Amino acid sequence: MSTYSYTYCPYCKKMLNFERSEFYFYERYIDIEFRRCPRCNKIYKTGKKLYNQMNQQEKNNIKNMYYMNIITTSATIFALLLLLAVFILSMIFKDTVGEYIVKSTFIISIISLILGYILAKSNYKKIKAITINDFEIDDELKELLRKENNLRYKYGYFN
Repeated sequence: MSTYSYTYCPYCKKMLNFERSEFYFYERYIDIEFRRCPRCNKIYKTGKKLYNQMNQQEKNNIKNMYYMNIITTSATIFALLLLLAVFILSMIFKDTVGEYIVKSTFIISIISLILGYILAKSNYKKIKAITINDFEIDDELKELLRKENNLRYKYGYFN
């Protein structure tokens, strides 16, 4: 299931970007809090945060997406491997292919879960490691992000 979203500048009302994302994609929640509109050059709030700036509830939501990512990635890999196994086994064992497919389903399931876990884990680690320095932003925007972050930890609020 996909979601489509448009982002508009709150000042000039021009479209900033169009995103298509699956419900388990982390990227739709993780970004820097402020961006500069390329058209009107004003700074706007994105409604997103970096992982290290999220409260515990938001981190739990990201973790739930991580588990969903493991399941969906594993299911996709399983379907592809099963299709490949059916194709190969039907060429080798023309009459008894069903028997071998049933026997190989367990092995394919284990391989799929392991590969799904590895792929999801690597993506999850990358998301957790993103910092402000990973973005190409100007000094004014960087300073605003640092001030916002300092206020957050000084006064203990998370929004």
